Amino acid sequence: MLATNRQKKVLNFFKKSYDRDIKDIISNLKKDIFEWEKWEKYIYYTNDFDTTSEELINFDMTLLKDIELPNDWQKEKERKKKLYIKEQAKIEIKQIDNNSYYDSSPLDINFKNKRFVLTGGFSSGKKSDIEKSIKNLGGITASKISLKTDYLVQGTKDKDNLNNSIATAIDNRKNYGIPAIILEIDLIEELEANS
Repeated sequence: MLATNRQKKVLNFFKKSYDRDIKDIISNLKKDIFEWEKWEKYIYYTNDFDTTSEELINFDMTLLKDIELPNDWQKEKERKKKLYIKEQAKIEIKQIDNNSYYDSSPLDINFKNKRFVLTGGFSSGKKSDIEKSIKNLGGITASKISLKTDYLVQGTKDKDNLNNSIATAIDNRKNYGIPAIILEIDLIEELEANS
């Protein structure tokens, strides 16, 4: 199994090789609460949410033992991670012209067993009606983006608004090659062509 940069970073932190199933190795590391807490302290200390590199940020391992994680660390970590992803997406968007993080049309969207997430305000109708049309063609709709998302559809009303779903989609696509990020108009054209 191929390892993500983030998984490699975790294994580099624990000085583990990744010559077998990485998910098993990381799962076993998480079971040892005291060992896994070192990784959590590393993240807290360095704010290392980077997924583009397997390299660790320079840090002093001896300082980690004296760090007390806040009671709300898991919640704070998720908030910081979302902020990091959004900032990275903004940087990436600045490096490309004219919102080219959208996949170009015509896309020839496949609906059968594909997962769609709709985000932002839609001009062409209610999201619930659009989701119903997607389902009628064999598609699956979800409210949150995940690594199972095939298509993120940005509503026309909020086209210039970089929300968390777009930022997450850009990050996931950079690291995993999915999802396609499309505009409402492209989806509507495909729905009309397939109905």
